[in-house]
Amino acid sequence: MRWLVIAAIAGLLGAGGGFAHAQVEPFCGQLANGYGPFDYRKERGRALAIVDSYHFNSDVRNLRKGQSGSLGGDLDYILRASPNHHAALATISEWGVRLKTKEPPSLPRSIDCYFERASRFQPDDHLVRLLYASFLQRMNLKAEALATLEPLEKLDDLQAFTHQNIGLLLLDLGEPERALVHAWKSQELGWARPGLKERLEKAGQWREPPPAEAASAASAAASAASAPP
Repeated sequence: MRWLVIAAIAGLLGAGGGFAHAQVEPFCGQLANGYGPFDYRKERGRALAIVDSYHFNSDVRNLRKGQSGSLGGDLDYILRASPNHHAALATISEWGVRLKTKEPPSLPRSIDCYFERASRFQPDDHLVRLLYASFLQRMNLKAEALATLEPLEKLDDLQAFTHQNIGLLLLDLGEPERALVHAWKSQELGWARPGLKERLEKAGQWREPPPAEAASAASAAASAASAPP
């Protein structure tokens, strides 16, 4: 995605890490698979290396054509072997944005469904939620993107990388005050890259973090602002 580093619900993601089944199929299929399923965070260099070698070459990654079958068939195979395969989720997201649809041709399930399955498979994989929120933002679905981010904003054990990317997304979604809180948090956790701070400065929205007590109050206010009425 434009800002998100990828190397390192359906309808909307719910607070417990699952999905509120509001906008897509009520059930997106069993996770059991003939090969896997494997957690992408742990197996991409091992059990998933063979999957990528047969189904995720540069043609597939760049949405030109399939490798072992149709483009949708290859991506579906990867996401059955590893529902939280970050790179494949980013690829189907890009496909959906290019075609302006959640149901690209030859892809057996909707994009929403693949993210539902990824979240159900590994509820603690925060990058899945970030990728989904980014996809929704790029599809101009602001309310859905914000609702997807809200559960992450309530967690108090996030890494600086995650705070930085939440802030960047919130800024893209027109929420600079909420983005500022995450900029402060990422800075407090030692984030050295200036990306989010520079964007806030350019928008005239940057302020230095207040004293600890005030920062806590600001964070609570941002959380309250994000809560539904």
